[in-house]
Amino acid sequence: QSIGSSASVIPEWMRTQFVRRARIATQVDGLCGQIVGLYTNYCVGTQGVEWKCEDEQAQAVLDAFMFSKANECVLSPAAQRQRSSEFQEDGEIFFALFASPGMGVKIRVLDSLEISDIATEKEDANQPLYYVRDQVSMVGGSVKKIYYRDKNNTSMTPGYTPAGTEIPNASGELSTAVVYHVSLGGRGLRGMSRLMPVLDWSRSYIKFMN
Repeated sequence: QSIGSSASVIPEWMRTQFVRRARIATQVDGLCGQIVGLYTNYCVGTQGVEWKCEDEQAQAVLDAFMFSKANECVLSPAAQRQRSSEFQEDGEIFFALFASPGMGVKIRVLDSLEISDIATEKEDANQPLYYVRDQVSMVGGSVKKIYYRDKNNTSMTPGYTPAGTEIPNASGELSTAVVYHVSLGGRGLRGMSRLMPVLDWSRSYIKFMN
């Protein structure tokens, strides 16, 4: 029997439904928008989050990553505010890190609704190995399955020998990126929207006021 549990008390179909509702509510519901805005203003502010290192060489590496033109869409102050809102709406965020020799590290964010599964160790349900992304084509709507290694998974190729680290049902492609997954609340590996507890209450409140 595996250690821990990757299963949530809320079914996956319901969790994704809450995510979709939260994304809409942030835009059209004043109360939900205020909740997200208050958290973002307090934690990120207008200047974004900055890091300082005593080691000058480490600081130089960090600055190259943070201020890279290629990473502005994720790490600029405005982008950090957007990521904060997305994190609260979805209850999780998937950072994909692409490392290129001599080119530094490029960071992108995967849409949480495209992550259809998380493959874990066979005997440890709390240890993710791969994130399965169903990428939908903008033209034709075809779906391509892409596997991303978890940041702690040292496997570089499908079929890595340690038991339980093989890509399950490897019908898709293996990305060169590794994923850093941050989740909010909930049991299991998937996050729960910060707005989940207030969506129905907020809707009832608005109806009452009207």
